[in-house]
Amino acid sequence: MAISVEKIGKTIEEAKLAALAELQVPEDRVTVEILEDRTRGFLGLSGRQVRIRVTVLEERATATPNSTSETEPAPIMSPDVAQTAQDLLSEILRAMKLDLSVARRDEPDRVVLEMSGTDAGILTSQRGQALDALQYLLTYMVSRKVHGKVRLMLDAEGYRSRREQSLRRLALELARQVRDSGQEAVMDALSPAERRVVHLALANEPGITTYSEGEDPNRRVVISPVE
Repeated sequence: MAISVEKIGKTIEEAKLAALAELQVPEDRVTVEILEDRTRGFLGLSGRQVRIRVTVLEERATATPNSTSETEPAPIMSPDVAQTAQDLLSEILRAMKLDLSVARRDEPDRVVLEMSGTDAGILTSQRGQALDALQYLLTYMVSRKVHGKVRLMLDAEGYRSRREQSLRRLALELARQVRDSGQEAVMDALSPAERRVVHLALANEPGITTYSEGEDPNRRVVISPVE
């Protein structure tokens, strides 16, 4: 099934850019469907709100593990790009008047920016929705600044690390139950990044396969026995 996300913005372009930042694919690999386009507030004074669904086009052919895609360049990874991301995030946090410091960790395929401080809970409440939004915004800003694709992960007081560990434990436990019972297990709705954690956690589990079903934001991972 195709991967898709729904986004809300003041304009179609704003919502589309947020979706592309989350999906981390170029614009020519998606389709955009306008779900809602209306004016909010009394006499429209609150402004316009647009809701769209962005869907990744399915590949026509299966690529080999070592093949490269001409339409999806590799992320730009350099100390300069990483420093740019850290500096921009620090500026955003200051503008938001959040008491948070930023530490950076450069990994082979992404830059991890870890925030810590008394206001971390503001970003991690409601299953980290504000943290996700900040990550999408920063990814977009840095990509525009360096004129290329970048891959960033924002965390706050280890929230994402704990969430990933919890998801892996849950996925492995559900996989055990599926093997024992022979019945599928359907997880609660997860974000694209969280679904990826589950798929990778169970990729090498014997007798188990996983797939996603439904539409974002209610898309779920199904853990199924292999017949």
